[in-house]
Amino acid sequence: MPLEKVTPAAVEAWKLAFVPNRSANDENKARSARITANATLRSAKSLFSKRLLRFIAPKIELPSPLPFDGVEFFPRQTGSGPQRDAAATQEYQESHPADEHGAARLWDRCCASSQCPFFKTS
Repeated sequence: MPLEKVTPAAVEAWKLAFVPNRSANDENKARSARITANATLRSAKSLFSKRLLRFIAPKIELPSPLPFDGVEFFPRQTGSGPQRDAAATQEYQESHPADEHGAARLWDRCCASSQCPFFKTS
């Protein structure tokens, strides 16, 4: 595709079409698609960074405006992603005993043992 066809409007249109094409009315899939779109945009936008432009500008004719000028990312996606269902949560809690603070006993299972790769007790 010729670089002059990659306009900010075309990039924005791609971004807005990307999420519905991958989400199928599922909010978890839509969240994942927004994260993927942002990562893809960041990677592509980095090709036109000031640091790289000084190397490529003398070799190729760049369009004006640059393809990602003014293109905004989706808002940062926060939260922990898909939530466990009640049965999965109960199963996890039963298989991971908690101390009085509600934290899993990672220290007892790993770090206090002589097998721990992160913390040697000897």
